[in-house]
Amino acid sequence: MLTNKTALLSSVLVTAIITGCDDIDNKSHKKHGDKKDNTEMIDKPDSTKGTAQTFEVSLTNLTFNQPLSPPVVILHDKGYSAFTEGEPASVGLEALAEGGSTSQLINEISAYSGTISYTKGSMIQPGQSITVNVGTDLANPKLTVVSMLENTNDAFTGIGSFDLSNTSMTINGPVWDSGTEVNDERASTIPGPVAGGQGFNSERVEAPNVVTFHQGVITQAGGLADSVLNESHRFDQPAIKITIIKK
Repeated sequence: MLTNKTALLSSVLVTAIITGCDDIDNKSHKKHGDKKDNTEMIDKPDSTKGTAQTFEVSLTNLTFNQPLSPPVVILHDKGYSAFTEGEPASVGLEALAEGGSTSQLINEISAYSGTISYTKGSMIQPGQSITVNVGTDLANPKLTVVSMLENTNDAFTGIGSFDLSNTSMTINGPVWDSGTEVNDERASTIPGPVAGGQGFNSERVEAPNVVTFHQGVITQAGGLADSVLNESHRFDQPAIKITIIKK
């Protein structure tokens, strides 16, 4: 977490507008606009189940020069949480936030004892969008979306446990700091296309070790001499637009 930036208020975490009713190791930074329906459903007994339903989720990268890693889109019951502000990140979230890898997070999803389903999207370049479909038989599912900002140390964007009580809505997702790596912005620790450095590292030395609202990158021009980032890598809140349609 950056310590020489003025903290932003957590009250702007998520803006919802109701509209009616692996590691970045493939190094493939292509533009995508495809639709996928590859839901993995982990069926466990649950008294809150209802009629099977499918949600179409469209994700748009709102940043100028921050590719978003392949996102994980999760529908789940109220007992699951991918992350909580002020609490340590799981290893699965750490791997995603530091290197864009989804495998460990998916393992954690698979190990969850409640009702949960998920799908994985493709990389989202700045200004681009993808659409995925994810299904569930929960009567009142929660939505979680997580994706790494690749040209950062351990920033991710998305929403956690959002209530899908409306049939159509657009949500603006903020940027979070996983707190698992010091934000030194060095080439050796930025895994995205600007540097191609190290991704996931399980050590959390000198890191705050709790998820917080991200304060932004500094860049070399901003006074961080060793930073590999420039002004184009700065990001405003929010970083992702999430449009949900119940099909």
